[in-house]
Amino acid sequence: MTGWIHFANVLYLVSYLVQDILWLRVLTVVAALSLIPYYATNWLGEAIAWNVVFLVINVVQIKLLMIRRLPVSLDEKEQSLYSRAFRALTPREFRHRSDVGSIKRHAAGSRRVRRAAASV
Repeated sequence: MTGWIHFANVLYLVSYLVQDILWLRVLTVVAALSLIPYYATNWLGEAIAWNVVFLVINVVQIKLLMIRRLPVSLDEKEQSLYSRAFRALTPREFRHRSDVGSIKRHAAGSRRVRRAAASV
């Protein structure tokens, strides 16, 4: 049964060596799952409970990371604006900001920003 402990700890070591946070979390989940048989055999209820808490947190974070890695599609107008003015953002960041605002065309020379009236 101590083999599970060694296996889990090797996985934890490997997880600390990877640079991708998704892989770190996946390896951590597998390591935590590997410890449960040892804890169950020795009936370490508190350890099982804490492992389950850590597992749930990591599984939720894995799901969020995977959602953030899904490709973002921009329509023609958005792609044009993104490539002209917003290349410093990721397409997902641009999508988030464009969902909040709106794209409008203005006549050349028109004023888009006005100075606020001076307050007394």
